Formats: sequence, C-alpha cells, structure tokens
Amino acid sequence: MKLTRNNSQAVTDLPCNAFAPELIPAYPSAKVILATADSEDAFYKSWMSTIWPLTLIRFNPHPSLLDKLYNLVLPEFPFNKGMRRLVPAIGMDTFPETGRQYYREHCDLVRRSVPKERLLEYNVKQGWEPLCKFLGKEIPDEPFPHVNEKAEFLRNMRKFKRIINIIFVVQLVKFAGVAAVVAGGAWLAMRWQWRGPSPN
Repeated sequence: MKLTRNNSQAVTDLPCNAFAPELIPAYPSAKVILATADSEDAFYKSWMSTIWPLTLIRFNPHPSLLDKLYNLVLPEFPFNKGMRRLVPAIGMDTFPETGRQYYREHCDLVRRSVPKERLLEYNVKQGWEPLCKFLGKEIPDEPFPHVNEKAEFLRNMRKFKRIINIIFVVQLVKFAGVAAVVAGGAWLAMRWQWRGPSPN
C-alpha cells in the first residue's frame, strides 16, 4: 500500500490484485484501474517469459533435486512465507496450463464487481490521456514513463538469481563447515574412547 503526498491510498500488483474480491467491496468509492494486455495470448507469453521463471526459483511445482537442495539450504525469507501460501491460492503453480483462463476470469471478476463509472480498463500503451482523465488530473508535461519493461525485468531477474546463488553457496559452505566440525569432533571422540584416556 502506498501513501502519497495528497494523503490518498492506492494498491497495485501482487499480492493486492489477488484480493480483488475483498478489496473492491471494502472500498466502495475507490476508483479501479484494470490493467489489460493486448490479448490473452500476449499476457500469457509475457508472464511465461518473466514472472513464471522468477516463480520457479523458489516455488517450482515439480522441483528437481537441485531445487530441493536450494529450498533446504536457502534461508526462509519473510516474503517467501507469504508467497508460499499465495502461489497455489491464486493458481500461479499451474500457470502454464491455466494462465489464459486466470487472466480471463480475473478481468471478468473486476468488470462484474465495479460500476462502469468507477472502472477504467487501461493498457499502458494508451499513455497519459485516459489515465489522467479518469483520475481527474492534468496530463503531465513530460513523456509517459517506461519502466519495468521486459528487457529491464530480465536484467533484474538475472541479478536476483546471481544474488540467490551467492547466498546459496555461502549457506552451503556454512553447512559444510558445521558438518566437518561435527564429523571431526565425532572422530576425535571415537578415537579417544577407543584408546582410552591418557595415563597421568
């Protein structure tokens, strides 16, 4: 949730959009912007090349042995705890099979739940004009921002994967060190017990 300078509140993106059925009736005077893609296929292809690979890093529904090792070794971040419940709850774990249906049903749900005068179906390709008109704001005298585009998202995801891999290696070294100390201690204890205490 974001608190802006004029004291208005807005929510966007996950996990907020997963709670549209609860948020819409809870704020009956709020304006709702339904961000749409060019088509179901466009949404599906975009998600599969960006969000889905990111989801697989920690929430692979068919984990490999390496995935299981990652989940065993990596620390459980607070974000992961919430996402571990949210991913199956909104169908993200079956997205390759149900992604188009998910998009279609979400859009239909919002359209049914919001009166037309409070709803804007908006594609970012439309730029400032429909957005500002809907919100009652003047059109800024500057270009429409283009952030978090696919190329930028993929660059950030590669950085994120590198960070995860570094944390994984550090944790693995820690575990290996602890295991070596325990094994060494056990070996010394067994050797001492076999020989018996040294005579004084």
